[in-house]
Amino acid sequence: MMYRFIFILIIILFGTIECIKNDHLFIRKTDPSVYNRWLPPDNYPITINISVILFGVAQIYELNNEFHLDLLLRTSWMDNRIGISNSTETFTTDSNNQTIIIQGGVWHLNRIWLPPIYIVNTKQPNIFNDPNEHPVLVQIRQTNGLILLSKRLTIYGHHQLDFRLYPFDIQQIRFEIETNELNIHDLQLQWSSSIYFNENFDWNGFELIRYRLIETNTTYIHTGTYSRLIAIFYIRRKFTQSLLDVFIPIALFVIVSWGSFWIEITAAPARITLGVTIMLTMVTMARSAREKLPEISYIHSLDIWILSCIIFVFASIVEYVSVNYIYHMKKRFLAKKRKHFNNLNDNDNGSDDNTYDDHKSSTTLSSANVSIVNFKHHKANNNNNNNNNIKNTLKKRKIWRRISIDNGEEYAYEIDRRSRKLFPICFIIFNLIYWITLYTLSKFEQISID
Repeated sequence: MMYRFIFILIIILFGTIECIKNDHLFIRKTDPSVYNRWLPPDNYPITINISVILFGVAQIYELNNEFHLDLLLRTSWMDNRIGISNSTETFTTDSNNQTIIIQGGVWHLNRIWLPPIYIVNTKQPNIFNDPNEHPVLVQIRQTNGLILLSKRLTIYGHHQLDFRLYPFDIQQIRFEIETNELNIHDLQLQWSSSIYFNENFDWNGFELIRYRLIETNTTYIHTGTYSRLIAIFYIRRKFTQSLLDVFIPIALFVIVSWGSFWIEITAAPARITLGVTIMLTMVTMARSAREKLPEISYIHSLDIWILSCIIFVFASIVEYVSVNYIYHMKKRFLAKKRKHFNNLNDNDNGSDDNTYDDHKSSTTLSSANVSIVNFKHHKANNNNNNNNNIKNTLKKRKIWRRISIDNGEEYAYEIDRRSRKLFPICFIIFNLIYWITLYTLSKFEQISID
């Protein structure tokens, strides 16, 4: 036991001595009298290799068109001013048997030249070159000055999202890195490897379809052309939550609204209350779903679904208004006739109080008027046969109206019976058209990505 303890102690002491020796060498190499950290290496063009490891959970904030990524950004470049190719000293090695001259953190980072790169589409573009950001790992590998910098970052990026197929949309999340001081003749960026994902990484409501790594250049009119790296993540929204929160409940509300067709026509409060309550609930759900998205000028697929379902509920209310009007048509007709007869009786009672002369003159005038009307009617029939057709048409309409009035209750019940079949059939047809179209558009979008 004692020997084991002594052996471990010797290893620790040996490692400490090696670290001290390495630190002294690093201090000599980065002394301001021989090393200017503000000047880039003289091995032009400088090649910066970049790789990314994603950690944790990616947060997508649709309301602000933002995304948060927790990642480890690794960059490597050559700085021959720190190399010790002529040194005969030996140094520690890593698992790949590569010589590690120095390994440190922020203190070492402040003594060496850093590549002038920044993240384009983020609220903190210079977060990479901020020496106060932790944690930082600096390694100088091999004897030729290969520097490896690993930095843990949380990016608050901004990218315009497309919600036309929401909630069955496929979004593009762009992560862009660019140089801001040295043009492509002096510094070039390149992806060193594919993007690595931590085993617990999650897109939080999305699933990754694929990603692309692009190496390109960006030209500015007054300054020149600079190197840029772009990582595009294509992610598809998981719509299970939307089905449970919006689609299924609203579909059930539409089905429940059809229950009014089985309620008695005379039960107006029950039928009206059912339809209006369902419509107000659906409008509230539509507003709640809309508040999760930014203010957009176009209509997305969820809007089409909600608006169509609201129209179905509104149609059921209009159906009852029509049925109720037809059902009480005979009642209104009889009430109108009764009022007309009451007015005639009142006029007859008032005429009994007149004098005999007035009654005689009135009778004579009425007879004269009747004779004039009959004469004009006879003359019209002799001069124009079309008037007979018009009168026959009007007569038929009166007969049809009388038949409709007499059978209004039967017609109302028949409309209800047909609505019980017509509304479900129309809703099924709408669903077939809606889901087939949405599936087709989603497939086309995925094909365009592939």
